[in-house]
Amino acid sequence: MPHTLVSLSGVHTNQAWPGRTAALEALAKEHLSSPCVAMEIGTWFGEGSTAIWAKHLKRVYAYEKESRGDIYVLRGAASKLCAFFKPSTFDFIYIDGSHYYADVLEDIRLAKMLIKDGGTICGDDLEVAPSEARLVLARKNLHRDFIRLEDEDVWFHPGVLLAVHEHFRAVTNHAGIWSVVRRGEDWVAA
Repeated sequence: MPHTLVSLSGVHTNQAWPGRTAALEALAKEHLSSPCVAMEIGTWFGEGSTAIWAKHLKRVYAYEKESRGDIYVLRGAASKLCAFFKPSTFDFIYIDGSHYYADVLEDIRLAKMLIKDGGTICGDDLEVAPSEARLVLARKNLHRDFIRLEDEDVWFHPGVLLAVHEHFRAVTNHAGIWSVVRRGEDWVAA
């Protein structure tokens, strides 16, 4: 029933279309090829990025039986669920929850606390690079999920743009998939 309702709205249950899939696959190959502890904030229907992460998780061998390790799905607000984890627990955190500024800001704050040194924080929906004009427009539209940059005929998520810009000096961005690596107290474009 949920798939039917969502499909009638015009929103896809799998948002990892070809341009994004290549960027997600590259992240997975680079960061999930060895044993790690990973978290995704926001899984939608589990058909896009979630399926890609699960496919690439390093296989674990225990008692001569092959498995992909343990995968747990926790449903709830990241602000409440992340409180159960110790700082520096995760090697990889992917943020793709709410696109609203306050939510993205909080998700990044939590991820920065939970990521290990050398770990990667990444996320989705950073369609444009920051510029002064884009940041001004984003600040004026923090109450909106998605807006159009009229002069460039580009759509983007103002909350994602502003929150990522405020937390990190620079990020790597491929097809809207952004990433940074923690190096001590610094953040380096991945």
